[in-house]
Amino acid sequence: MSRWQPHKNVEKLVEAFNKYVNIDKNSILKLVLVGKPVGQHVLPFEKIIEFGLEERILVLSDLSDAELAWLYDHALFSVFPSLHEGFGLPILESLSRHCPSIVDSNTSTAEVVGNAGLCVDMRSSGEIASAIQELISSPDLLNSLKNNCLNRTNFFTWKRSISKLCYVYS
Repeated sequence: MSRWQPHKNVEKLVEAFNKYVNIDKNSILKLVLVGKPVGQHVLPFEKIIEFGLEERILVLSDLSDAELAWLYDHALFSVFPSLHEGFGLPILESLSRHCPSIVDSNTSTAEVVGNAGLCVDMRSSGEIASAIQELISSPDLLNSLKNNCLNRTNFFTWKRSISKLCYVYS
């Protein structure tokens, strides 16, 4: 759920998905990418074509809030491959819809996802592919992460933020 720029690392997600597809030849899993290139950053499109994934990857852009909510509601999990984020609002949006997320272990997104997702090195397509495989092959783990989503979002409410701010000022 973002504009495609080098630090958003979408092309690495495409590489990882290709690895996953090659590991689990019987999988019918599809990848939905939401976003569009900024400037001339079309590397994700080039990777989709290079790997022949045109039938397995759906690219959507300019979606309404209702359409995004529908995607989260119907996704098994989300993957946020960004290598540099201040917070990662799409992760919180995902968790609020009971959709666990795979995020980078080296950014603030790991703190946001907490126990409602998996943290991997997003510079490694192998680690991303392994995390995808782990969630697909372990329904118990996936359900546990889904169950943790709502509790995790409670850490990021306005009420909690105001309370912490008031504590700091007192």
